[in-house]
Amino acid sequence: TLNVKRNEIERLENHLREEERLLIKSEKNIAEDLVLFDQFLDVSNRNASDAASRADEESRKKEELLNEIKQLQKILITYHNDQNYLIDTLKQSRRYQQFLFKFAPEEWRVDILKDLESQCKIRIPS
Repeated sequence: TLNVKRNEIERLENHLREEERLLIKSEKNIAEDLVLFDQFLDVSNRNASDAASRADEESRKKEELLNEIKQLQKILITYHNDQNYLIDTLKQSRRYQQFLFKFAPEEWRVDILKDLESQCKIRIPS
């Protein structure tokens, strides 16, 4: 009976050692998995931070482009307004010129028409 109990104790101790070995192995695996998970989280956080930085940069560039477009549109509107003003001024000046031409002495009109003809010939080369 004593031998049976010793054998039983030895068997239980062997079983206990095996369980402890498996437990140590499991703890080691858990520690390795924890290190890998921490590395994954670090990479994930860096990627998220980089993506947020890129998104902020793209948003800033888009805002700058929109502001530049608005400024160019304002300039274009100003140019159109100036052009319309100059066209109106030119039309008004031509009407005034025609009005004055009617009252100019005959010899002035002949000279003016000759000048206009020579200017037209200079502008339009044959």
